[in-house]
Amino acid sequence: MKTAKRGTVDTGVRRVAPLAMSWLVLVSAGCLDTASEGGGGLRIGFDRCAGVVCTPEDSCHTAGVCDPVTGRCSTPVKDCPSGQACDVTDGQCKFSCATVVCYASDACHLAGACDTGSGECTPEQPLSCPAGQTCDVADGTCKSGCGGVVCTASDLCHLAGTCSSDTGECSPETLKSCPSGQSCDPADGACKDPCTGVVCTPTDLCHVVGSCNSSTGQCPAQTPVPCPSGQSCDPADGVCKDLCATVVCPPGETCNPNDGQCQASFTVPRPQTARNLELATLPVGLAMDTAGNTYVAGAIFSTTPVDFDGHLVHSNGDNDVFIARYDTTGHAVWAEGFGDAASSQLASRAAVTQDGTVALLGRFTGSLNIGNAISAGAELDFVAAVQAASGAGKFARSFDTNNGTLLSLAANPSSSTNRIAFCGKAAGLSADFAQAGFSYTGGNDIVIAVFNSAGTKLWSLQIGASGNEECDAIAIDDAGDVYASGNFDSATLTIPGTPALTGPGTTSRKFLWVAKLNGASGAGISSAAFSGAGGQIFPRSVSVDATGKLVVGGNFSGNPTFGGTTVTSSGGQDVFVTRLDLLSSFTPAWAVRLGGPAADVAAGVATTSSGDVVVTGFFNGTTDGAAVLTAASTTGSDVFLLKLDGVTGSTQFAAGYGDALIQSGDSLAVNRFGADQFSAGGTLNGTITFPAPAGAATAASGATETFLVVGNLQ
Repeated sequence: MKTAKRGTVDTGVRRVAPLAMSWLVLVSAGCLDTASEGGGGLRIGFDRCAGVVCTPEDSCHTAGVCDPVTGRCSTPVKDCPSGQACDVTDGQCKFSCATVVCYASDACHLAGACDTGSGECTPEQPLSCPAGQTCDVADGTCKSGCGGVVCTASDLCHLAGTCSSDTGECSPETLKSCPSGQSCDPADGACKDPCTGVVCTPTDLCHVVGSCNSSTGQCPAQTPVPCPSGQSCDPADGVCKDLCATVVCPPGETCNPNDGQCQASFTVPRPQTARNLELATLPVGLAMDTAGNTYVAGAIFSTTPVDFDGHLVHSNGDNDVFIARYDTTGHAVWAEGFGDAASSQLASRAAVTQDGTVALLGRFTGSLNIGNAISAGAELDFVAAVQAASGAGKFARSFDTNNGTLLSLAANPSSSTNRIAFCGKAAGLSADFAQAGFSYTGGNDIVIAVFNSAGTKLWSLQIGASGNEECDAIAIDDAGDVYASGNFDSATLTIPGTPALTGPGTTSRKFLWVAKLNGASGAGISSAAFSGAGGQIFPRSVSVDATGKLVVGGNFSGNPTFGGTTVTSSGGQDVFVTRLDLLSSFTPAWAVRLGGPAADVAAGVATTSSGDVVVTGFFNGTTDGAAVLTAASTTGSDVFLLKLDGVTGSTQFAAGYGDALIQSGDSLAVNRFGADQFSAGGTLNGTITFPAPAGAATAASGATETFLVVGNLQ
């Protein structure tokens, strides 16, 4: 009997192993992936796309299908029409603009842009211009054009300008050219000799007149015959004479040397002492107390001691502040210098109070100690004070005017208020002067301040508009109120508390302004402005008399009007002096001029105890007007002294002093509270000779120095 082997079944048929049976079952279940013969049998697989979701790669591809063999998705590209390509930013089929360049037809159009929808440029667009202008294709700029513009000439002697396509305006007309010696006649446009038949004749034998001007056909202004000092021209024969030599006047009257006529007696300046002070080339400031002592402020440059009547003063280096006191005989009582070793410090104005405080105004850099120390990197203005008795320093204050400057200083030696006033201009908002709420609007502004004699500020003001305004001169009356004057070119100027003043509104003109301010508060009391049909007015000095009337002196061009008087310049800058009555809103009592074709300036005015007016300054050539004065040379200026009647403005005295070089009067002081002593100072190049006993003052050879003359008016 046969025994069956383990793991088999004996059925009488072919025996099959159990594993093979299991394989057949798998095949029938459909799970066969692959089969192969050899290699030891079959490989069993699975579905690789199970759970796979196909998505597009970007907007220019579509979602594919999964490959069951690799398990990967296909990524078909989106189809686009011929000539277009898909834009991945939005999946849209578009034309390419990579090689498309859009152009404008001319400079007055803007090129279009490539349209990806069509692959072509959008239409060009015209350049936009402001209303009334069109685009010029030559340069692509908008212009007014000249359509309808007709350029004309003002008369037959001018050629019309041409229209500018840039502005649509005509260029200035031009004068028709004529042969030498001829000029165009506006009546017919023909070139003619305008002086044919014109004879230039003077009004009398004491005047001369030149030839007819071939350009205008006009005779030049006549000029007076020059005469030596102390003489005047006699209209009867044209000869220079001492017109008072044979004149006998009634009692109480004297002969006026200017015209030989008798008039009420008046006093004339009588210089007693003349000095060369050997100071630096700068204007000096003068002040006088009620005893007639003169205080001189300036600058000393010499590092070698200079002897001022036994008082030795020298500079520590560069310019130093100089201050000295002179008695009524012109003798120095004391002299002091203040400054450091490396920088410049100088004074240009002086004033004295009733309590014996001498104020100084000037500019400085570096360190300055006058009672207390002040310092400045860039140049600043300062106001300081010393004791009138000794010259010892009392206080010093520095001021920043934003590239402006302080121009004038004042005090009143008879006022118990002991106020010190100063003014000038600031070129921006000044923290040292501007009052609360003030807004700077441009140009130069007026600045004014008042301190007491201890150096404490009482008030300050900054005043201005959009133009240029400045304060050039200031004074204090016996009650302690402040009078100020300056020039302005803005369209309006308002002194706080007073009505607006009308100005020129152009930088080519300068009007004169005057104002009175409350000395304790700065509140405006009254103001006025003066001008003419043309030219400019520059006040240089003011003085208040015992009745509160204001005298203003300076220089002008053109033809300003003061009340009922119009003064007309002889061609250059001329001197003007006017007296204004505050009680009638600064109505002028009178106005006079002095000058000739060259520059003439009044730098200092003062009033006497009787109300008369004394003036100093400089002149060139020959003057007319208030007096006929002739300078010692045609190339240098001379000093003048002028005395005017306070009521009428008539000339009481006039004289010039100098040599062939340059001399100028810069400052003046009169003691109207005492014996009418006076002092005058200025610039000296050569020799200046005053009547005896004063005599001559002479500068060192080639040097420009300072003179001082003191004397009496009684």
